Amino acid sequence: MSRKLPNASEMGRKGGMKLREERGSRYFAEIGAKGRASIKKNDPDFYNRLSRAGVEARERKKALREKEQKSPLSKLTKLLTGS
Repeated sequence: MSRKLPNASEMGRKGGMKLREERGSRYFAEIGAKGRASIKKNDPDFYNRLSRAGVEARERKKALREKEQKSPLSKLTKLLTGS
């Protein structure tokens, strides 16, 4: 009988859970707070650029979906499936 060996993501998750049990969730909150403070200090426009990139990605996806809906293949598929 062989047992299943865990992959890297499972091992990482287990290690993270063990660390959380040892140090508590406050440990991770402190790390996050230090990271946010560092970003604000070194790159004040980081969150604005991140937000802008997200909006642009949503607009690109929306335009792509609209373009796909207008394609002849899409129209034929909708006609045949009745949707």
